[in-house]
Amino acid sequence: MNFSQKDFILLTNDLNTALGLYVIYQAINNCDAKYQTILKKLYFDNKRQLDVMRELNITHNTAWRWRLDAYNQSAVNLIKLQKQVGINDL
Repeated sequence: MNFSQKDFILLTNDLNTALGLYVIYQAINNCDAKYQTILKKLYFDNKRQLDVMRELNITHNTAWRWRLDAYNQSAVNLIKLQKQVGINDL
């Protein structure tokens, strides 16, 4: 399911909060597919890493490597999107 900026604005009456949530959501959605999968399962679905490892059939080391790579990629995306939307800090 994809959400638009308007969807986030409708969730809250605070524009800054809505834009912040939208930027975080898009930062994750702009990651490579395998990183999106692990981040969404961990944070959107609130699953434990052990359960995610089982679902994706990956080892502990792979899960941590993907997780760290995903954090790095989403952080780069977050900075780019913050500049585009005009948010200084989240």
